[in-house]
Amino acid sequence: MADGANKNQDRFRTRFRLGGVWKNITEKWELGAGLITGDSRATATNNTWSDSSNPFNTGGISLDYAYGKHIWNDFFFTAGQQIDPYKNSWVMWDNDDRFTGLTVGYKPDLGLFATVGGYAVKYYKVASKDHNTALVYMGQGGFTGKRDKIKYTLAAGFQIYDQSFVNDEHERGCFSYVDPDKYGFEVGDIYGEVKFPLNDTLKLSAYGHIWNNFGADGRPGEGQLGSADGALDPDDESLGMSFGIGAAIEKFKLGYSYIQVGADSLYGRLMDGDVGTGVDTAIKSAEKDSSDEYAIRTDVEGHKFFDILADVISA
Repeated sequence: MADGANKNQDRFRTRFRLGGVWKNITEKWELGAGLITGDSRATATNNTWSDSSNPFNTGGISLDYAYGKHIWNDFFFTAGQQIDPYKNSWVMWDNDDRFTGLTVGYKPDLGLFATVGGYAVKYYKVASKDHNTALVYMGQGGFTGKRDKIKYTLAAGFQIYDQSFVNDEHERGCFSYVDPDKYGFEVGDIYGEVKFPLNDTLKLSAYGHIWNNFGADGRPGEGQLGSADGALDPDDESLGMSFGIGAAIEKFKLGYSYIQVGADSLYGRLMDGDVGTGVDTAIKSAEKDSSDEYAIRTDVEGHKFFDILADVISA
């Protein structure tokens, strides 16, 4: 008998990737293609065993990436479904997100670099037999330098979504609380990182990332979370930040990060899935905890999720 009082989320999951990259060194071409488990959501690449009404149901296989890239001197041109080509922290985009569109960039090993692109964020129905594609336009510029063995990068970027994307999400109920005449996604960010090896085995790193959604506008309650949590004001929820340090010994990595993400600072369905994805389950305003003034946390689906994370990764 199903136990309705059981609040545990016991499950078995599989993630499987298969792909490859083919390079023509002489003509400077690169082709990549791969498959992955999961469903059609950008951040859902885990396949949960027997998760439907059919016992032992089979999982789905989706397109992971499929792109072509051409390099000319220090310039590159990439078209197709591609891996994130921008410098940013792990919070802003889930590592399973794939950008579908065109990227053009200038990227030497050291010195000034720049990357711009346009990506099809959503193909939507305008009316009967009438469809359109909403785009997100992105750009980033920065500098990568090296002093002795220390390598550092500083970059500034932007993301601008077509307003038709917000309008369509509003009409289908995902952004049911926002005022589409005022609310939008116009995100600017600054990112920096430094990497410094102590020896041939131990390598240390640190990063900082701050962003703000200048398009988050409206009255209290007209944000991604609506009237929940005291009718948050979108203008007060537009800021996000992430800072972290890390160490790597051979293939073993240890990282420690602090994050604080405003509820309207990003489009919740594409940010890192460990923090919380989706409009209604996304990041909440960071808040002080009465029992510990240093505890910054968010609320994900009713559960407290600490914004101070310790990750141990063995690769």
